[in-house]
Amino acid sequence: MRSFFYRPFIFFLFWILYFNLSAFSLVQEDTVRYEETSGVSENISLNKKEHSGEGMSNPFLSDLTRVQEALTLSNLNKSLSLLQALLLKVRQVHAANIDGFFPSDTENFFVVQQKQVDQGVMYSDGYGIIFSKQYQTQDGRFLDVNVVFNDPSIQEYISIIQEKSAVADIEGVRVIKIQDRYMCLESVSDEHQFIERNIVLNPDVLVNVVYDWRDDDFLLNEFVSQFQLVALEQYLLN
Repeated sequence: MRSFFYRPFIFFLFWILYFNLSAFSLVQEDTVRYEETSGVSENISLNKKEHSGEGMSNPFLSDLTRVQEALTLSNLNKSLSLLQALLLKVRQVHAANIDGFFPSDTENFFVVQQKQVDQGVMYSDGYGIIFSKQYQTQDGRFLDVNVVFNDPSIQEYISIIQEKSAVADIEGVRVIKIQDRYMCLESVSDEHQFIERNIVLNPDVLVNVVYDWRDDDFLLNEFVSQFQLVALEQYLLN
């Protein structure tokens, strides 16, 4: 009875992965095409070979083949194990791709760690933090970057940003524009210890930045200007 129940589910999951991953190279190719044709290409420095898969085959096809072979033999335990390994691989590749849209070490900030995001909620319910990275300054201050995808909170930020008159009455909160393109809700803690920026790329994607602030907007603005937000938005929309 258990085999009868699990087998259709595993086949269903397999085909979802197959159709989505088979489009992997096409998705990456579209991202590069956007870079080449957009008017803001100077702000996007994607490595074409890295992001388009040029000169290399889809990295997931061999994994899918092994899953299919295990399913054909009705080896459900092995199928589940292979699927779990494949999901982990997809997450790692996805995180590596997103990491490419943010700076590595700079003059003022160096990478502390790319945090391990708990993917359980996001991948089961389809929303949440999909990427997190932490930087540190030479004097020990931290800056955290989080990419949020398809989360209900994004619409809340959009609603607040649209009510600019109401925001103007709140001390330490203001609406600003990032890279002359994206609206952002900025808030400063009461004691000016932290500054938080929630940059809305679209109704599905938000970039959250939290900085151990010391009233030095210049460093923060210069660092955020290096985010490849247009390319990140296009990548996550594909």
